[in-house]
Amino acid sequence: LYGAVYIDLWDDFVKIGEGDGAYTNDKVHLTAQAYRIWCKKIAAEVNATCTYDDKAVNNFCGQSGVHALRASYFAMSPVNDGDILMVGDGTICGMEWHELMHSDKVKSRGTGWGVPGANISTNAGMLEGMLQGKGKPAQIYFYTGTADVTATGADLEAIATSYKAMVEKAHTLCPEAKIYVMSLLPYSNKATCDASIVPFNEKLQTLANELDYATYVDCFTPLAKEGAPKADYFTGVYLYGLGYAKLSETLAPLMKEADSKVTATTEAEAKTLRESLVARNALAAALTTAEKLSIGTGVGQFTAENAKAVTELIEAGYKLLAGTPTNEELNTQTTTLTAAIAALGEKLNMPTASTTSKEVWYQMSSLRSADRVVTSNGVGQGVTTSENQQYAESMWKFVSRTDGSYDIVNRGD
Repeated sequence: LYGAVYIDLWDDFVKIGEGDGAYTNDKVHLTAQAYRIWCKKIAAEVNATCTYDDKAVNNFCGQSGVHALRASYFAMSPVNDGDILMVGDGTICGMEWHELMHSDKVKSRGTGWGVPGANISTNAGMLEGMLQGKGKPAQIYFYTGTADVTATGADLEAIATSYKAMVEKAHTLCPEAKIYVMSLLPYSNKATCDASIVPFNEKLQTLANELDYATYVDCFTPLAKEGAPKADYFTGVYLYGLGYAKLSETLAPLMKEADSKVTATTEAEAKTLRESLVARNALAAALTTAEKLSIGTGVGQFTAENAKAVTELIEAGYKLLAGTPTNEELNTQTTTLTAAIAALGEKLNMPTASTTSKEVWYQMSSLRSADRVVTSNGVGQGVTTSENQQYAESMWKFVSRTDGSYDIVNRGD
């Protein structure tokens, strides 16, 4: 249907919760050995190859839980000469950096999801798996420490010492790579920034200045306003797409030194993409509403003739979404379709009103299941649904009011 291809992974993973843990260590998330199977199945469909070595086994780098699983991915993932590695916590994990920077040489090694994500110790513990016995990356970017410095009773001096040990470890493993120490971003509020983020960033700058192979990158200032997170870039403690675009503009000039193909996703480009997304989603929502309209001759439906204008606009809307429309074209189509739906509402097939001489009883199916009908629980007790359609309490009549609306009266009550 619609050119879709079904890829069967059932036989490959049906016993995933059994065995020696080669496929999972928590019966939920997959290891690198398991993802290699999945990767190979997909690769055949897209004329690609799986980059996970056929003979490689899981290397959890001494980690546990989900960090062990991510460590297995990074340990099995190749690093080629000239690559640019992004190593760090939830902020790094939150973006497909090769897409953001428009270069396949930029590779993400984000060690956790959510913010603040993994701490310095976790990131440092994965470095052997990431780097040992592989190609020579040109640059390594570190973004980590938020979990450490925002913890209760954090000792910033001790945390800076552990950060330095991590950087030195990376240098030992990849002495040719230039290392970039990214400052922590504005976090939470100005009080948090003043108390922990800003002073820790000062320590990171001092640390980088002391190492001839390390460079400090100020990521705080471009994304802050009056010492706190700039609202355009953050939702709570998470970066919006616009925030990531701003971060890419900050990093791109540095990455170009290693790969001339690196191009930032600019703030202006991100805004344009966001506006397009809003316009497309608005039309998609209107199309969803239109498709839910019930066409037929029954009560609560619309006749095909009356609904013709809307059904034609549905077809036109999907055709528009399949192309490359302007935002103005999308918004115009949404407005037209929304107006047509509103106009159609006046042409709803209405029930036959009961009179004193003739009663007409109806049953109303539940929105959850057409097999269940709306049933009264008694006067003042509200309604539920029931599978039994023989009760008087599940039957309703419509009595006309003078203003053109109806009283809806239950037969049992």
